[in-house]
Amino acid sequence: MELTSATPATELFGEAGRFKPHLAVVEPSGRRHLVKISKSPFKIGRLAECELSLRDSRISRTHAQIVAEDDNYFLEDLQSRHG
Repeated sequence: MELTSATPATELFGEAGRFKPHLAVVEPSGRRHLVKISKSPFKIGRLAECELSLRDSRISRTHAQIVAEDDNYFLEDLQSRHG
């Protein structure tokens, strides 16, 4: 979903008013997207199998992951070559 100042609150909050976890992804062009964190672990990398696949040679095939624990989210570096 593209992120704009008009993004409806229902996209960010559930029916009970609880925040739905998302990442804001900013393309080199400046275009912004919201990506829902849909599972744990939520893998980020170049591979198509990743929940967030980024086409950038500076990104490793499996670069990082987001892990949910209770109501907290942690970003873990997967010790990729590109840091």
